[in-house]
Amino acid sequence: MALTFRGKAQVEGVTNAITVILNQTMRTMALSHSFDEVINQDEHGEDCAWKASNEKLELDLDMYMMSVTTGVARSAVAAAVGLLTPYTAVTLSTCEVTAFNGTWQVINGDTINQEAAATGKAAYKLKRYVTTAQQTLWTTTPT
Repeated sequence: MALTFRGKAQVEGVTNAITVILNQTMRTMALSHSFDEVINQDEHGEDCAWKASNEKLELDLDMYMMSVTTGVARSAVAAAVGLLTPYTAVTLSTCEVTAFNGTWQVINGDTINQEAAATGKAAYKLKRYVTTAQQTLWTTTPT
């Protein structure tokens, strides 16, 4: 089963697979960039050398939970969606901002919200490494 296609996504890692529609406003997909930094000083205490490592991207992904089946209540769809298993792979594609596209993994911070008479919402925090070798290690399950 494809994880995403033409603006829709299949959420896996829970008991049911629920089709959801991504909220396409810019405030619902927020990308942050971080890395570890080591700064060395010379004999006078002046910064003279910088090293950046462990470069990674983190993505906050907010989604509206909407049923594609006629007659299924919004509250039932929201109740069926669960928190994703730690480190579940989530693949995004065809995003207008290409930095969002790729395979991510779930990290701490998922939330689900259902308000009365409103469409349910889920928010997932995702991470991936910029370096291919680190991303491979991050997504490989030891045997």
